[in-house]
Amino acid sequence: MKNIIVCLILWLMAFNPNLSGQEYVISPLPYNPQPFTGSSLVDQWVAGNNDDGVSGAVSIGFDFCFYGFPYHEVYISTNGWISFSSGQSLVYSPRPIPSLFVQVPRNCIMAPWQDWWSNYNGNGNVRYQLVGTSPFRKFIVSYVAVPMFACVGKLGTFQIVLNECNSSIEIHLLNKPHCKWTGGMAVLGLHDATGTIAHTVSGRNSTIWAVDSTSPEGWYFAPSLLCEGSTFRCVSNAPVEPNDLVPVR
Repeated sequence: MKNIIVCLILWLMAFNPNLSGQEYVISPLPYNPQPFTGSSLVDQWVAGNNDDGVSGAVSIGFDFCFYGFPYHEVYISTNGWISFSSGQSLVYSPRPIPSLFVQVPRNCIMAPWQDWWSNYNGNGNVRYQLVGTSPFRKFIVSYVAVPMFACVGKLGTFQIVLNECNSSIEIHLLNKPHCKWTGGMAVLGLHDATGTIAHTVSGRNSTIWAVDSTSPEGWYFAPSLLCEGSTFRCVSNAPVEPNDLVPVR
């Protein structure tokens, strides 16, 4: 009987990670991205292409805890999301999350998920880089002046930052235009591996919205817990800069 109970608990946790208490607190963040530089992924997609494509495994450079599980690599999509799992759908039309629909990417950060077209007529790049020193490194994915599909004159520039010291996530948006293609919908948030849990910025879950360079935005996703065996190495409930990091003893 004891073994049955243990198995039942593990099964429930597999399908509902919130049983472990994992949550994210979302708060506005001053727009302060890292340099939009790094290694280019243009024409290097292992599935799809510069329109709807995804990279092979890219090393983060450190262990990063996402929804209670540790990861050391990501898969970067042309359509504004990165996933910690391979084999995600390359569908370009956003849907609300959480979602069990097979064509909705899971275990991912959407920053935002929308139909982007990298390297259209030589415009738009997707780059990644690792900066800093342990335990305060940052893994950065930048979408630089990427055209929107069906609205190629409109360009998006935004960035995802993974912080080593507390497994927090930053999203910085300089431009996120509106395009009527796919209803103009876009998703800004996090989606877990089961498709049952998501944390999205209010009003940004497969809705019509835009960000202009005259009013750029930043968003901070602070995890409530880290993976087993990990410890917070800096303040976990507020945005942090390298000079303001507070070690946890």
